[in-house]
Parts: sequence; structure tokens; C-alpha cells
Amino acid sequence: MPDRAARAATFGAVQSLLVDMDQAVNGTVDESDGTVTFADAASAESYGVIDEFAHRVRLSGGEVLRLRAQDIPDGKVLAAILRDAV
Repeated sequence: MPDRAARAATFGAVQSLLVDMDQAVNGTVDESDGTVTFADAASAESYGVIDEFAHRVRLSGGEVLRLRAQDIPDGKVLAAILRDAV
């Protein structure tokens, strides 16, 4: 799911992003196509990809809601409500 959300956020298709406020997912997100490369830990080359998704959603006028895990559908780390199909 994070890779699909990254792609949607990259192309401005996310209206609302729901993220687990207690989770961190490390890696990188490609600037051009939203491809996610996951990492085991944060480093000089990787960062919190969920924060990057949130940033991209905000840049396109979407909203980001930081919630507890039990408030996100299906117990996922994040969920996205799309404006358009990607």
C-alpha cells in the first residue's frame, strides 16, 4: 500500500491521507514516478517515507490526518482517499 500511496501523492491524486502517527517507514521515494525503495533504518540516504507522502499531499492541496492505528482502515500504516484514479 505505501508504494501505491506514494505514486498517487506524487501525481497529486490524493485528497486525504490517513497516517498512523506512531509508525515510521524508512526508505526513499523517487521524485518522478513515486517508486518507493524501503530501508531497514533511517540513514543519510533514506528518510521517513510517510512524511514524504504527507508533504506531497499537502503540496497538491490535500489534507493529512495523523491518527492512531485503530482508526485507520484494515489496520494499515496509512490509507488514501483519492481525487482521481491513478
